[in-house]
Amino acid sequence: MKKQIVGGDWLTDEHMFYAQELLRMQFPMIDGWQSTLLAQNNGFLPAKMDAIQIHIVLDSHWVRSARLGGTVTLFDCRKAGSHLSSTLTHQLCQVYRTSICESGGNSFIAVNVATVQKQCGSDDCGVFAIAFALHSALGHCLEEIEFDQATMRNHLLKCFTTRNYTPFPTRKVKRACHTRIMNVDVFCSCRMPATYGDMVQCVCDDHVFKDERLFFRFRKDDSTYEEPPNATLLARGEQDRKYWSPDDLQDLLCGAQLVDWLVLRGEVSCREESEHTYLYIHKIRQNLLAALPRWFASSEARGLSQMMSIKGATTKTFS
Repeated sequence: MKKQIVGGDWLTDEHMFYAQELLRMQFPMIDGWQSTLLAQNNGFLPAKMDAIQIHIVLDSHWVRSARLGGTVTLFDCRKAGSHLSSTLTHQLCQVYRTSICESGGNSFIAVNVATVQKQCGSDDCGVFAIAFALHSALGHCLEEIEFDQATMRNHLLKCFTTRNYTPFPTRKVKRACHTRIMNVDVFCSCRMPATYGDMVQCVCDDHVFKDERLFFRFRKDDSTYEEPPNATLLARGEQDRKYWSPDDLQDLLCGAQLVDWLVLRGEVSCREESEHTYLYIHKIRQNLLAALPRWFASSEARGLSQMMSIKGATTKTFS
């Protein structure tokens, strides 16, 4: 872990676990500090009091959230977008489930996105998340301080080595405050955001998923789910792909065009009568073999006939 810290590498979940364990021991009256690995299986427990939590976003970015004094606040050292990612909103709803607001029949968690220092580069987000967590626990206003990014890693290593946090080197700044409030809508008794798609729904249709032992209905069972176009064709192609070698694909293309040529001239019925084109080629193999010389002689097949020999098409595609 030491090499990654001093070497300027991106901090891993091991660093975050160790950092939060030290914070937990140093600030036992603050809830949270849960392992960031819990984001992988929706395993965060609801915080029962003031809490601070480090989150992983999009598998490569660390942010810090807190509920101090009843307000849920997000601190991100990267320029924030117009919305919160689905992975982050799920983590926030799990940790701060007891902070849900009700208004006009809607349920939501109000998240204040604070205006804080932004990192230079892209690999120091973990260091900033730890620094944000420490100084929040100390009661510092992060909107009014700026960290010395050049010394942050050495200071973090010192804290890890001594197993005791001391404030990071900072200076006072006057930063324009543009705190934004983003509402994360939550639904039904599970109090989670609706971002899992619409293939599985609760019986009451209030929410797409409940993380509880409740009744569900599958929309495909009651004919309310519309399958995407060509879904059956794509699934069948994926099934059959394992039976084809790379050499077969070019020959199958040749065979498919040959069937089109025969259908155009009325020598065979339409190809839709067969469930599978490759099986259909075998079914009418005698007609195809007899038609091969005429097909390669036609002007419409001259371009394709240069790609492969008659022998290759006959032995690989039809035998």
